[in-house]
Amino acid sequence: MAGCPDAGPARAAYRHAFAQALGDWRAARGLARLRPDAGVETAAQRWAERLAAEGRLAHRAPDGAGVGDRLSAAGVPWRRAAENLAAGPLADPRALLALWEGSPAHRRNLAAEDLSRAGLGIACRPDGDVVAALALAGP
Repeated sequence: MAGCPDAGPARAAYRHAFAQALGDWRAARGLARLRPDAGVETAAQRWAERLAAEGRLAHRAPDGAGVGDRLSAAGVPWRRAAENLAAGPLADPRALLALWEGSPAHRRNLAAEDLSRAGLGIACRPDGDVVAALALAGP
């Protein structure tokens, strides 16, 4: 994939490729695949778009709201929530997975057995960089 996936079909293809790669990564470790969840994806997409517009990368909004607050606002029931964020020239979803796999804290979220649902938000910065927000909810 080349460039930031800023249109519906390109964004859907990116999400699909990422979900497949993450599912394979989890399966190779004896973990269940994460279920896609439209509400979780909505929360993640809104956050990725906000971060891209604001030119920052943060897990908390200025008012202190975190991923759990964003999931609740999207109508998602959850008992545990986690979030991975990234920004940069990540036009290939496998590069995004590799980035998170290389970070112990992000890898723990990817491999958490008590997180069962996921949604990936993708937004484009004006410079063409990808802003990615992976929201995870469980059970």
